[in-house]
Amino acid sequence: MDRPIDAPPLRWFLHDAERRRIAWQYWVWDTILGVYFTLSHYALRATSIDTCSWVGDVFGRVSRRYIGFDMGELRRNRRHEAQARANWLRLRPQDNAPAAVEAAMDIAFRNASRSMCEFAVLNRLWAAGRIAVEGAEHLAAARAAQRPILIGMLHLGNWELIGPTLIGLGYGVSGFYQVPPNRFDHRVAVAVRKRFGAKLIPPGRGGGGIAYRILKDNRDVMVIALDEYVEHKVFAPFFGRPVRPEGNIAYAARLATLTDAVLIPAYSLRLDGANFRVTFLPPVELARGGDGKSDLLENVARINGVIEPIILAHLEQWLWLFDFRADK
Repeated sequence: MDRPIDAPPLRWFLHDAERRRIAWQYWVWDTILGVYFTLSHYALRATSIDTCSWVGDVFGRVSRRYIGFDMGELRRNRRHEAQARANWLRLRPQDNAPAAVEAAMDIAFRNASRSMCEFAVLNRLWAAGRIAVEGAEHLAAARAAQRPILIGMLHLGNWELIGPTLIGLGYGVSGFYQVPPNRFDHRVAVAVRKRFGAKLIPPGRGGGGIAYRILKDNRDVMVIALDEYVEHKVFAPFFGRPVRPEGNIAYAARLATLTDAVLIPAYSLRLDGANFRVTFLPPVELARGGDGKSDLLENVARINGVIEPIILAHLEQWLWLFDFRADK
């Protein structure tokens, strides 16, 4: 049985084992962890940017080796590191020296943990001058040509900075978002993104139509994650897997061709501490006007050809280093 989106009824505590598990997860464990993380989030909001990021750095170092909220969490950290090591050795075999692998794992844990904590100060980073920008001219050229803009973001560095950077540059931003499994985390995530000015498109039915209308009307810049992780699968990049017309990478190709939008890949890199560079790449040249199926496969391959080398070059800052599976 899948975990329900709505609250399970309290009578499930007295039902069969699976329903009891769902009720305990929702009403007890999610509440405990949700309250903890919500209080932590608002406590971090009261700190300086550097202090907030430093807390994430410390937690990333410590949680990797020593602690978790329970033994299950400890096991998850170890499993994640084992998967990250396997991915590193497969994708960056030239950097297989023990010291290089250890350094990459250290950076990966610390960057992910810093980014999670920096969520609390996300709306302050642009004004504080913490975000350098490259490639803004590609946005300006698309705007001058009155073309809709579709940003294909990557989960590198602090990936959440793409939205605040676009808003800081003067663009309205709308974007899809993935609902966290914990309802408390969901409330925090929505509040943070609205605080810096993003307009959120709810997942599920109707979202595609909303995105299509936004691009056709050329109202806002649309943001979509090209390398999403859904149902235990990282859809892109392919890293040797067959090119398939599925996931956000394919949806972005379809959406761009349907609306004549300019598709601009974008990513963030952590430079040091809480300082970043956000890069907007030149638009991906998409095949248009031919056979629909062949154009889609060609466009997915073209997009993958742009984003795969970038993620490979900065693999230690890729969030999904912990989750990518070559057999999925």
